Amino acid sequence: MWAIAFGLLAALSWGTSAIVGTRLVRLAGTWTSIAATMLLGLALVTPFAVANDLPDVPFRSWAWAIVSGFCYVTASTCWLLAVRSGKVSIVTSIVSTDGAMAALIAVAAFDETLRVGVAAALAVIVAGVVTTSIRRGHDEGGRFTGRELGFSLASAGIFGFAFVASAEAGEGLGVVWTLTASRVTAVALLVPVALALGGLRLPRKGIPFAIGMAALDLAGYAAFLAGAPTSVAITSVLASQYAIVAVAGGFVVLGERLTRLQTGGIAVTIAGVAALAVLRA
Repeated sequence: MWAIAFGLLAALSWGTSAIVGTRLVRLAGTWTSIAATMLLGLALVTPFAVANDLPDVPFRSWAWAIVSGFCYVTASTCWLLAVRSGKVSIVTSIVSTDGAMAALIAVAAFDETLRVGVAAALAVIVAGVVTTSIRRGHDEGGRFTGRELGFSLASAGIFGFAFVASAEAGEGLGVVWTLTASRVTAVALLVPVALALGGLRLPRKGIPFAIGMAALDLAGYAAFLAGAPTSVAITSVLASQYAIVAVAGGFVVLGERLTRLQTGGIAVTIAGVAALAVLRA
């Protein structure tokens, strides 16, 4: 049950972060927002790292944390390249399968086992998340060719691998040092790009949103790392419901309308989570 609880908590944190991030991106731009969020996240987690002794673990654990940070930056770049000219609804629905990608990687490469009923429930949840992510009529003028499909699939797969890499790092480093190492890597990669494309300066109105997004992103990863030892697959798929939280938040906070398809997707996802809870009880 811990995988379910922490997976849902990660989804809530990341979904709320996405809502806050929407406001930030509109004020500061995409690259500045991403780099500033990682930089502020590093600043927020550093005091906790200082308060904890440097773990005496094999370099393998540090390497996984570095890979996690690298994957985050790479997946974000693929997502940006996909949405630059592609239909946002289709790109988002594909990228939201990152939890399913992580589950497949965990089962195929890391010997995690899933019962048939649990696997079926996870498949239902993934279908619900993908359906909810589709937003018709909000991306007129966009296209979707093999290029956009490739970048979307790459983003989903790399984000999925980032989940697994974080879980592997967390086994040795623990939550705090995994977050610290991954954010050091992301900052080292993102800050030069942001500086080259216009700088890191945030407008005054954007500072609270940047701090909030950084804190929520950290909370989401901390929840994911707490649930991953129980089951990387289950925690990843449930954490991917951040897409549903973002859509629901857009409806409540930003006044965006939900289509019948999205409402049905939410209902399907809820049913899948309920079934998973019963199977894991």
